[in-house]
Amino acid sequence: MTTSTPNNNQQAYYRSFIRNFPNFTVRLTRHARDRMEERDIRLPQIRSVLMTGSLVHVELDIRSGLEKYRVTGRDADGRGLEVVANLEEDGAGRVVIVTVID
Repeated sequence: MTTSTPNNNQQAYYRSFIRNFPNFTVRLTRHARDRMEERDIRLPQIRSVLMTGSLVHVELDIRSGLEKYRVTGRDADGRGLEVVANLEEDGAGRVVIVTVID
């Protein structure tokens, strides 16, 4: 299932995940690490966008079989960022960062 605009269930799931797992752990893919270094983006900026940003796109991740969530927002300095991540409800919750875009 691919969708360009998140439906109400996807919006509710994302909000619920962030609310229920505020101390989520983060795993970075190699691609995400490379983009972070290339674009001078740090983990606190990513966490800020995930916690306060808007869910704008959801699609199926062919590799993992999980939905990929694209969240757009601003970091504490006002820099606009987009974060693409998978959400995993294991223990305290885990977010796998697929990529980051500025």
